Amino acid sequence: MTHPDMNLLFVDNPSASAVFYARLLDTEPLESSPNFAMFKLRNGTVLGLWSKHTAEPRPSAQGGGTELGFHVAGR
Repeated sequence: MTHPDMNLLFVDNPSASAVFYARLLDTEPLESSPNFAMFKLRNGTVLGLWSKHTAEPRPSAQGGGTELGFHVAGR
């Protein structure tokens, strides 16, 4: 059975969002740059924060957006 293992949030400012989530989750990002930050949550799920200004393909959602990622074995 496949379970979502990644949540990707399109944000205005990944650096500022990373500070917020670091405090909320009480952990530091595994990866951080001006356009992207990534956290690994205690349950193994990954939380990505991607700049909505540099994401490709460009997100079209208004008022925020997200993607769910699924790891598929053997692919």
